[in-house]
Amino acid sequence: MIYLIQKEGMAMKNKVAIYTATTEQTIFNEQPSILAAQCDYICFAEDPAIQSSIWQMRSFPNTGLDADRKITHVKLLPHLLLPEYDYTIWIENPTDSVLNSLHQWIEKELFKDTFNLYALKHTEAYSAYDMAVSAIKHQTDRIETITLQMQSYQNQYYPSSCGISDTSVLFRKNHSPEVSQLMERWWEEITTFSFLDSLSFNYVLWKNNFNISYLVTEQQLVSTIEDTDQENVVS
Repeated sequence: MIYLIQKEGMAMKNKVAIYTATTEQTIFNEQPSILAAQCDYICFAEDPAIQSSIWQMRSFPNTGLDADRKITHVKLLPHLLLPEYDYTIWIENPTDSVLNSLHQWIEKELFKDTFNLYALKHTEAYSAYDMAVSAIKHQTDRIETITLQMQSYQNQYYPSSCGISDTSVLFRKNHSPEVSQLMERWWEEITTFSFLDSLSFNYVLWKNNFNISYLVTEQQLVSTIEDTDQENVVS
C-alpha cells in the first residue's frame, strides 16, 4: 500500500523534484511506500522504458561521459536538467526508508527562506584527505588521479579542518544563481580530477567561500520516519 502525505494547508506553489539516476539495465524497484504529495519522483536511466508506477523515467543527456560521470553529471546539474522545478532533492541510494522519511524534511526545512543548499554529515571520514586514503586503498578510482587531486589541494593550502560532507542526499534551491554557479564549479572538479564527488565538494565550498547547512546523518534522516503523524496519512 502507498500512502500520500500532505499537511493540511500546505502550499502547492513550489515545484519539487526528488530524483536519482541508474545505469543498470534492470527493473527500477525502489518504490517508496509513503509519497510526498507536492513532489515528482524522477529517475534518469540508461533504459527509459523501465516501468515504474511512481518514478518518471527520463533518458540521460547525450554527453558521451563514462558511466560514473554520467550519473554525477545528473546529480550536480539539476538547474540545467530539471529547470522546471523550484527545488530538487537528489537521492543517491533511494532506499524505501530514506524515501519515506523525506516528507518530514520537506515540511520542516525545504521552504524556509534561508534554504539554499543542504547536505548530510559524513560519518566515516573527517576530511577529503582521509577519504582519499580510503579511496586509494579500495581502488575506487585511479590512484594517480586521486593523488594528483590531493596534491593540487595541498598546494593551495586547503585545510583538512574544512571537513567532508555526505553528498548522497542533496537539497537545493534550483533557481539560486549562487547554488548553480557552485554546482558548475563542482562539475569542473569532476571533469578535471576524480569522479568521487565527495573529494571535491567541501573544497569547492571553501574555494568559493560558500556556507551550507547540514541536515543530519543518513541514519538520523531515516529515523524521522518513526515520528510520522499517522493522522495525516490518507490511502
